[in-house]
Amino acid sequence: MSHHGGVLLRSWRAQPSATKVPRHQALRLWFPIFLGLLIAYRGWGAPTASGPPLGLVAYYPFDGDLQDVSGFQRHAVSDPVGGTLRFLSTRKVAPSQVLSLGGSNVSITIPSLAGFGPNGYRGTTVSLWMRCPIQGYLLGCARESVPEQSSFSIRTDGMRLMVSSGVGDELGFGFPESPNDWRHVVVVFSRSTQTNEKEMVVQLWVDGRAVGAAPIRVNPMQLKTPLTLGGISGTAHGRLQGEIDTLRLFNRALPPEEVLNLYAQDTVGIEKIPVLFLQPQAQSVEKGREVTFRVVAQLGLPATFQWQCDGLTLPGATAPELTLSNVPPSLDGGRYRVFVQNAQGAIFSEPALLTVYPLTPPSIVLQPAPIEVAEGEPEVVFQVASKGSGELRYQWQFNGKNLPQETGERLVLRHVRPFAYGRYRVRVTNFYGFVWSDEVSLTVNTYDADEDGLTDYEELLLKTDPQKPDYYGDRLPPIPAPETSTWQEILVTSNPSSPGRRSMALAVLQILLRMSHIWWIDL
Repeated sequence: MSHHGGVLLRSWRAQPSATKVPRHQALRLWFPIFLGLLIAYRGWGAPTASGPPLGLVAYYPFDGDLQDVSGFQRHAVSDPVGGTLRFLSTRKVAPSQVLSLGGSNVSITIPSLAGFGPNGYRGTTVSLWMRCPIQGYLLGCARESVPEQSSFSIRTDGMRLMVSSGVGDELGFGFPESPNDWRHVVVVFSRSTQTNEKEMVVQLWVDGRAVGAAPIRVNPMQLKTPLTLGGISGTAHGRLQGEIDTLRLFNRALPPEEVLNLYAQDTVGIEKIPVLFLQPQAQSVEKGREVTFRVVAQLGLPATFQWQCDGLTLPGATAPELTLSNVPPSLDGGRYRVFVQNAQGAIFSEPALLTVYPLTPPSIVLQPAPIEVAEGEPEVVFQVASKGSGELRYQWQFNGKNLPQETGERLVLRHVRPFAYGRYRVRVTNFYGFVWSDEVSLTVNTYDADEDGLTDYEELLLKTDPQKPDYYGDRLPPIPAPETSTWQEILVTSNPSSPGRRSMALAVLQILLRMSHIWWIDL
């Protein structure tokens, strides 16, 4: 076209001056020529709106088949020997499907793509969606043990995305994996320098963001083995187990602006499809009770809800919440999920397990144990563990009488005195019955080293009484007298302020009590 424009220019200039075209007519003549040149230039360097993107060699949407929609007729061939190959409707819109591979010996090859892959002469770009968790080879091409051939592979081990060119080590990129989330992945192989044909740079993009880049050595020779999806040709291990969608292959390195445009193109309308912020949670309930499953969704557009149990539609269950009343034991083990759909697309929630327990009275799992201590022991604890349906209630007893406010799994006594000697037990009740724990004893031993009629602990208490004369200069820090009754003094729930006020003095008493006979002899 430029040559034709040059002929026109010479022809116009050769005209005699008497018949020269006016300036405004010349501009009208030049404008279409300039526009044609501009269009031609744009056509050389960038894709047109009507045609495929520049460098695109294959595009697989996986809508129920392995056909290429780019117009290049690069159809894939599947040979699922002992494996599973399925097309599921799980990603963008309900009619759209994705490719699901079950690992094992599933093999998908593209014979017409022999030679595709990175080498020192051109770049390569691979773009696809993949759903986490996923593991195995996404793409691979082996060299069939021929050094003159190149090779490459892209795989994931569940934690990283691994890229290999068949020369040297693999490159590993940390991957922002999130269970049950779809990720848009672009791997770009580009020239590192204009002169080194044996080195390229691998750059990973995830959801439109650059994750990392690193140099990699390549074999500059052309690939000859067909490309394999979900595996690598010539090997039976490392088959892909997971779901992929919208695979695009380019025989050039896409620059950052085109990667971002590709991500924007692949996510058009996704912001309007339902997004689940809260998945239904597993529930455990007793038979005859009520249970509720719920989801929280960002809808964007008006949406409908439909709950299912084990894949079967539940009539009338068309709200964000599903409430089951008077739950029978037959529902035990059922898995509940909801299908949310609007005008742009649809999504299934994760299944939630329902466990239905029979109604049971309480039973004792761990019995309290008998305890023997010295008078003044800082803390004595009786404890019980029990199980049963619904809420469990506790009531501790001393010698057959209820202890006020002692209604927990633990009974705690502070600085016990001889009057606390006796039998203890607890009654556990729920709506369906009750049970008594074993009755165990608390033994409180007293000591009178100087045989003066006062126990060692009582004499220690006298030494802490600020009203008594300090004849020997050995007075201990004071301990306040009981505020009410003796039981209210030792029950931890009755006088919560006492432990804080007495902590230091009673710590000293505890040590002295355990050495009381030696202490009095020393005096």
